[in-house]
Amino acid sequence: MSSFSQVHTIPTTRQLALYDKAPVPEEQKQPVLNLQFPKDPGDVIVLLKSARTANGLTYQYELLDDSSTAFPLGSVYICNYMQESVIIRLGAERILVESKQRSVVPLTKQEKPFNDGVAFAAEINGHGRVFSTSSWYLSPSMKIFCIIYKDDRGNPQIRRIRLT
Repeated sequence: MSSFSQVHTIPTTRQLALYDKAPVPEEQKQPVLNLQFPKDPGDVIVLLKSARTANGLTYQYELLDDSSTAFPLGSVYICNYMQESVIIRLGAERILVESKQRSVVPLTKQEKPFNDGVAFAAEINGHGRVFSTSSWYLSPSMKIFCIIYKDDRGNPQIRRIRLT
């Protein structure tokens, strides 16, 4: 899984075609994915997912609400794509994010930044396992988008993107 974070304007057609390689003007090439945006989506995060099949790579997408109500500044948006539930320690706070669920957690308190340890744990193959620990810093004017998933070998992974 790769990640990048850039702000783009939603096309006026509300549609976006993605190609594996840029098409040549005379070439009739089919896109690998067509994204359809709602009539009035507001701010959204587009999450692209690929899967390897017998026919090659296939792609899917999700549109996640990035409005100030759904995902306020000073918070973390956690998406758990694992089969297992995950327990997350964010400083002194403990959060349970069930399998295939999401949670938005405010981290900054009254204009004070969050600057503390973070740990992720799950029961994997019948054993409780901490699979990621680190220190996070989050100012009240930022937010963090966090994806939890398993890599091709079945190991839990975290992808974190700071958004401003």
